[in-house]
Amino acid sequence: MRLFCKLLLSVLLAASVARAQTPSTDAAKTEPATSAPDSAQAPKADAPRPYVESALTFLRAFTHTNRTGPEGEKAWADLRSVSADKVPLKVGGKDLVIDAAAGHSNAMLIRFAKVSTWREALDVQGVTIEKTQLRLGDEEHSGKGKLKLAEKDGKWIVESFEVE
Repeated sequence: MRLFCKLLLSVLLAASVARAQTPSTDAAKTEPATSAPDSAQAPKADAPRPYVESALTFLRAFTHTNRTGPEGEKAWADLRSVSADKVPLKVGGKDLVIDAAAGHSNAMLIRFAKVSTWREALDVQGVTIEKTQLRLGDEEHSGKGKLKLAEKDGKWIVESFEVE
């Protein structure tokens, strides 16, 4: 009998824990049918900021602009969507230009890592890149980078790119 009581208590305890973890259907019935989904009500805390999204889109697209065919065309289109028509590129004292409108650059971004927000006072200026590796013809250059961004018509646009 004692064993039976322990077994019964264990089953009842497990059932109550399972019921406590199951979401209530009563809450769903009381919400109005026109309520927006959770994702539209509030942005996620871990979602990147719009300027970081633009910077990452630019950097990812720039790494693929050397491709041919549809992949290269898509990379240039993505790059154009978040940049000025001509983006000044300064690499180790050399002045170059990423011509997004024409889909041409003498530099190729090989890799990048550790993107952070670059602020002056409370104003966002762009992003810094801890590790940047570029190829200029046969020469490779690595260093810290900066993407200067500006907000235009509610959209963040890359205005310049500099690598030490």
